[in-house]
Amino acid sequence: MKLAFISFLIFISCSSALAAGTWSHQILRQKQKPWGIEVTVAFQRNVTGERSVHTFRFDSQEQIDSEGPTRLANKKARLELAWSELNRFDLGEDSRDILISMIKWIRNNPTATIAQGCTAYNTAYPDALWSCEQFLLRLRRAIEKAFGVTPTWEQFKTYVINNVFEGVDG
Repeated sequence: MKLAFISFLIFISCSSALAAGTWSHQILRQKQKPWGIEVTVAFQRNVTGERSVHTFRFDSQEQIDSEGPTRLANKKARLELAWSELNRFDLGEDSRDILISMIKWIRNNPTATIAQGCTAYNTAYPDALWSCEQFLLRLRRAIEKAFGVTPTWEQFKTYVINNVFEGVDG
């Protein structure tokens, strides 16, 4: 009963949390320079609205056509690594390692319930400073502060499965 109540408090439903880590882009300008073509692109993080402007240099229009999409995708992945709130989540005392192992566990067990996740956490970290419930509560507070939303357990699992994280993916 206690776990169910805490789980309910931690993962209150909010549909916008799923898109918190996605980036869109808009080409601001493309300008011919003596050495080639300079393309300025604005990236915007959906839901949270963070914005980052970057300039790419290409030798030719053919290079833009062939390499441009890959370079944009790579930049979005690097931005996600740099801007993801979960990549900045650190409570000290091995919390980063615990979060990384939790993300890996969720990816290996995508249909797991929150109770199964807490059992795995408590088994892997019996001497951790925080119980699973305490850890998830602190994680919830960090996500709320960063995004203004609180995902459900299913939304949280989808987020960690579909997004990139430092120490896990790069």
